[in-house]
Amino acid sequence: MNNRPKQGYLPQVIKREKVSDGHFKLEKIDVAFARHSGKTQEITREVMQAPNSVAVLLYRAETNTVVLTRQLRVPPFAMEGITGVIEVCAGNIDPEDLKGGSWEEASMRAVSREVMEETGWQIRKLHYLFSLYSCPGLLTEKLYYFLAECGERLSSGGGIEAEGEDIDVIELTLPEAIQWVQEGKIIDAKTVILLQQALLQHWGDHSST
Repeated sequence: MNNRPKQGYLPQVIKREKVSDGHFKLEKIDVAFARHSGKTQEITREVMQAPNSVAVLLYRAETNTVVLTRQLRVPPFAMEGITGVIEVCAGNIDPEDLKGGSWEEASMRAVSREVMEETGWQIRKLHYLFSLYSCPGLLTEKLYYFLAECGERLSSGGGIEAEGEDIDVIELTLPEAIQWVQEGKIIDAKTVILLQQALLQHWGDHSST
């Protein structure tokens, strides 16, 4: 079978090869594309198949604080010895979340579950922002971003022990959280994005209205 690209059908996948089939699947993909010069070039890239996920910044109106988490993340620990990464609540969109709905609806179901597991809070108000590719040069993952207001707290959270989670819950004012970013205490990109969105939307000023 001739897999060479046809004129007018670029970019085009030429070949896909499975490299690894672990927790995340890794593929080697050959793609042909047309350069600005008009020439056709073929490139090979390794692509990690990661599930779509959610990230949510929680706000407590009664204390005027944002709710963050801290847990061990193996890559930062292996690279720099960082024993706890401070983040917003986040997690994967599971297959059951997708039943009978859109990705946005599925992401809302996933947010409620992850917030309860990690922090113990119910969500009173949920505001969808946008979805972004986490790392388009490597990952298939699209991340759905939310701001949310805390409702009643039903448990202490902490995550799922069977999944290796041991999560601390941290509360900071928004200015304190921004200061932690500037001081290098918060190093997670999705968390910085949501803190910036909270500032832009004056989240703490109007979330209870």
